[in-house]
Amino acid sequence: MTREDGLKKLFKAEIDRMNDLMDDIVTAAKATGSHDNPGHLEADLTSGWTFRLLERFGTAMNLSFKNDCAGRQFLAEHSVPDDFIPVIAETYQQERKFARSTMFENALKQEMEDVGLNITRLNLERARSETFRAKADVLLNTRSLYPIAFRDNANDQSLTKAAAQDAPLKIVKASEEDVSPEASVGDDDQLPNEKKVSGPEAQQQETASDPVQDDELAAGNRQVLLPVSQFMDIFEIWKRNKGEGWTAETARDARNAVRMFTEVLEKFNVVHTGQIRQAHLAAFRDFLGLLPKNYGQSTRMRALTAPELEDIGLKLLDEADDETDAKVGLAAATVRKHMTNLQSFRDVLASRGHTIIQFETKGLMPSKRAAQEQAALTAKPGPDKTERLFQMPIFTGVESETAQMTVGPRTIHNSLYFIPLMLVYTGMRRAEAAGLSVNDIEKLPNGWAIEIRENKIRRLKKKQSERTLPVPPEMLRLNFLDYVEEIRSLGYDALFPELINPFKVLNADPGDRFYKNFMPLIVDNAANSGPYWDRALHALRHGNADTLKQNGVSPELIEDIHGRQKETETGRRYTNPAGMPLVSELLAKYPVVSAHLEAKPVELLSFVAAKEPAPWFEDPDKKRGRRGKRNH
Repeated sequence: MTREDGLKKLFKAEIDRMNDLMDDIVTAAKATGSHDNPGHLEADLTSGWTFRLLERFGTAMNLSFKNDCAGRQFLAEHSVPDDFIPVIAETYQQERKFARSTMFENALKQEMEDVGLNITRLNLERARSETFRAKADVLLNTRSLYPIAFRDNANDQSLTKAAAQDAPLKIVKASEEDVSPEASVGDDDQLPNEKKVSGPEAQQQETASDPVQDDELAAGNRQVLLPVSQFMDIFEIWKRNKGEGWTAETARDARNAVRMFTEVLEKFNVVHTGQIRQAHLAAFRDFLGLLPKNYGQSTRMRALTAPELEDIGLKLLDEADDETDAKVGLAAATVRKHMTNLQSFRDVLASRGHTIIQFETKGLMPSKRAAQEQAALTAKPGPDKTERLFQMPIFTGVESETAQMTVGPRTIHNSLYFIPLMLVYTGMRRAEAAGLSVNDIEKLPNGWAIEIRENKIRRLKKKQSERTLPVPPEMLRLNFLDYVEEIRSLGYDALFPELINPFKVLNADPGDRFYKNFMPLIVDNAANSGPYWDRALHALRHGNADTLKQNGVSPELIEDIHGRQKETETGRRYTNPAGMPLVSELLAKYPVVSAHLEAKPVELLSFVAAKEPAPWFEDPDKKRGRRGKRNH
């Protein structure tokens, strides 16, 4: 009876764990509106029948799932749909491999020790079987958790039969009297569930070698079943191997996707890659649907863990009058980016020799918007609006460098003054303009040019981004070259030094700093009847393209000016980008919208002139000193 009591406790503990897991999954599905997705129930059933097979046949037999396979015949006897077989077969191989691994056995032995069960070869096999039985009992009894109206077709009828084997259809609660029949039968010299097998199945019986050997390693001497806790280590290797193929922004996005997926897996108690299932990918997608819409705009929010973010999302859903009004859910393009990064990371793990299932993203990935829809999403401010933009005090004159929304006599030359002019007249990307070096402004035979190329400050988005643009005539009139020489004479490399964080050399995007400095001003100005549009800075690039097109410039030439991938084979392979004389002629088609501005002598920001750090950048050593010195 001691053995029976121990096995009963193991069974009950596994039932409780599975119940908690299902409660988490169903609650998350409710929160994201995917509660009635039949795919959730199908995932439960395929996993449930996998564990029923392992309970029935043990782990020594490697089922083939061919027509003459005993496992397949067992599934047919229980009306499991043929469509489920490939998924069950793949899941079976993964779970069987893990169940025969040292990692699984060590954890099981610890549980056996905790309940006072003697750790013998036969008791270990009995405990393994009880674990599988508990998992199967819960997973095959989850139908009542989902409000699915089964359609009257053959597949759904089979699905209903497959789910109805262990009535009543609800999560099983283990009672104190629940004792495994197999556990109370046989002596210690006879394995439970032992079954003689003949024919083709007998040839697949494995008695000597383990599918996952104790010493089997993947790349970097890491375990084939890679612990989830090592995902970020592999990410850093992936990032290092990417080298210059990744920008800092690309690396940051990929890191966020891997980190969030890791935290979602930890929530579901996934220990290693062999335990990852398609349902976990669906849970990750549902998690992205719960993230606050302003997640990407908040550094503080990006530092929160997945459970903390999920709590915020659920609270926003609860507080909203209507679920559609709740400020949760990342944009479709952002979801696609995270899912694509995660798929790439999965491929990295597989290519390094780690055991992990294939990911199916077709039903999870948001559809791409049609080109016409995408075009309607972004504002395209034309010359009428950009002319009003240059009525702001930062262009016409301010009271002081600390009162930049107050009209005054001073024109301060800095990034706030020149970058908007660059964006409006050339259609540059904000990161390209903010990351210019003084050496990127050159005198060429055809005039003064802005060389958009990689430098010490920032990299380019794509190879096609490398190009030469003329310095707009209006910028020349407004003493831009004098400004460049002033900055150069002070020994600066960056054209706009106030955007460069001297305390954080790596991964500091000057374009982000410009956005933080400029957007409060344009929002303030909009509150006083100034112009405003969504994605205010990026929209200037679209507005430049639209204005050029309306004035007869072909889309192919606009691609050259903006540094984008050409759409035609001729454009990509057989022609060079438009040269500077032609680009100058084309950009001249954009109307002058800053003629009202007066050219003033160059006046720099006081801290730039003094070669001091910008006030918005803080020395981490001084910051640490205020909070207490760090022990080294």
